[in-house]
Amino acid sequence: VGAAGVRVHNRLISVIGASVLALGLSPAYAQSYHASEQVSPQSKIPQVSDLLEKADRGDTGAQFQLGVAYQNGAGGVGRDFEAARRWYQQAADRGDAAAQNNLGLMYVHAEGVARDYGVAMKWYLRAAVQGYLPAETNVGYMYCFGMGVERDDDAALRWYRKAAAHNFAPAQSNLGFMYSQGRGMPKDDAAAVKWYRKAAKQGFATAQDNLGFMYANGIGVKRDYAQALELFRAAAAKGAAGAQNNLGYLYEHGLGVAADLEQAAQWYQRAADQGLPQAQYNLG
Repeated sequence: VGAAGVRVHNRLISVIGASVLALGLSPAYAQSYHASEQVSPQSKIPQVSDLLEKADRGDTGAQFQLGVAYQNGAGGVGRDFEAARRWYQQAADRGDAAAQNNLGLMYVHAEGVARDYGVAMKWYLRAAVQGYLPAETNVGYMYCFGMGVERDDDAALRWYRKAAAHNFAPAQSNLGFMYSQGRGMPKDDAAAVKWYRKAAKQGFATAQDNLGFMYANGIGVKRDYAQALELFRAAAAKGAAGAQNNLGYLYEHGLGVAADLEQAAQWYQRAADQGLPQAQYNLG
């Protein structure tokens, strides 16, 4: 426990003191419609009407984009997980790696299908063996947490490293998590900081939050609240609930910034609105 009364913990929340600095050390879960170069932001997803003819002719790119549109309620259609699944399935059956990865995600999150980690892992693997970086990362995640497969830290590390070697930020962040927890290797906080920093420099919010947590607690790096504040701000601006809560904590206690209870409450509220228990507690 450091000077700020913060304990490093994984997933389980320990309530310490008057407020709680949220856990930053959480592994990222890559999603191709966030990470893939094949997918434009929602505002740029083509209109479904422009994709249907191509998709009906067997164009896997159009089928994949239709899946994205229906999954996100974009391109002029409402959200429809069943329609998204059907289009992903068609593209996935034709070997499209991005569609295979997103189909796996739908089985993980029970979107349009019953939750089935084993089936999800099957689709992730089909995409991963094609070198699709989000799927490589997701295979690592499944091994890391024993989802649809026996937990295997060595296998998780292998897949994370494959994607991280190509500068894929979610995999780099997940490698940082493995080092920070001593999973599959001796615990090495300095190495964790190195990998978090690589991903944070690419603007990856989870890594920014994790690196900020390391700076706030002086883990693997000299404690620096000002640096933590900058990182939490960057991640919070992207909507990361943990970073929003952590930013509120720094404002509440005047760490790296002048104390400002109004700002603290605003950031706690943003995180609480996303369902983060720590922030709900901190609001009282």
